[in-house]
Amino acid sequence: ENSIFHGAEVRTRLDVTIGQLTEIQDLVDDGKAMHGFKLFGDSVLVEWNLENDKGEAIPPTGEGMQQVSPAFASSLIEIWMNHVSQIPDPLGVPSPNGDTSLEQ
Repeated sequence: ENSIFHGAEVRTRLDVTIGQLTEIQDLVDDGKAMHGFKLFGDSVLVEWNLENDKGEAIPPTGEGMQQVSPAFASSLIEIWMNHVSQIPDPLGVPSPNGDTSLEQ
């Protein structure tokens, strides 16, 4: 597949606050995408394997976010927001007697 995403590996923080999530989302949605991309890079990105056309590593930072294509940056934030806002799986199966204790 010949895609701008082919081979990209990205690690992000998922343990963010509602405030951080909505601030990034608001900046991107309100036409202040550059500020949103920078905030995302500086507060959410952990690591990635991206390089520029000279083969030099692009840092996983706000500055690095400014070096990737708009399509890649937008897709990355959209995928991240979908993962962060998902409802987690239940912590465990409830006990058969309806009690929350592990003992029956």
